[in-house]
Amino acid sequence: TAMFGYHSRLKGDLARWQAQGWITPELEAKLHADALAHRPGVAISTIVGLLGAALLGFAVIAFVAANWDGLAKLTRLIVLFGALWAAYGTTFVLHRTGHPAFAEVALLVGGVIFGANIMLIAQTYHISGYTPDALILWAVGVLLAAGLLSSTPSLVLGIGLVTLWIAWDRTDGDKVAAWQALIA
Repeated sequence: TAMFGYHSRLKGDLARWQAQGWITPELEAKLHADALAHRPGVAISTIVGLLGAALLGFAVIAFVAANWDGLAKLTRLIVLFGALWAAYGTTFVLHRTGHPAFAEVALLVGGVIFGANIMLIAQTYHISGYTPDALILWAVGVLLAAGLLSSTPSLVLGIGLVTLWIAWDRTDGDKVAAWQALIA
């Protein structure tokens, strides 16, 4: 979407420059054609960043799980909420300072940590329930965050969680109608 916004803005700028007499109609057409011809695909750095975000999120889960028995309940909560707010705080700062790609990576890390928090807090306080309910709570949180930042990677994670929720619930008790995925 960023490249689409660039080309829309460029088209408007070129038309304004041509109207002001700064460039000729021929030069306007050549510049616009050149910009369209050089649209980059998905950068490898974006893919590596997103994979790194997923791995970082899972590293937090692994760290807490490895030290679970040695941590007091309050320490567990501090670590879990600290990691969550650090990820979302980093997302906010990166978004405000003009680093949208890094903000999306931090948001994805926050989404994974949010799911870990749901599961690990339930385990800490022996909260039992229907597992798909935790999945849909996780999905709603991730989709809400994705909507606030207009983040495609987090949207994909949220849709994946909704899909997992439906698949799990359909095989576990046939309680969810497949049309409910359309809500997400």
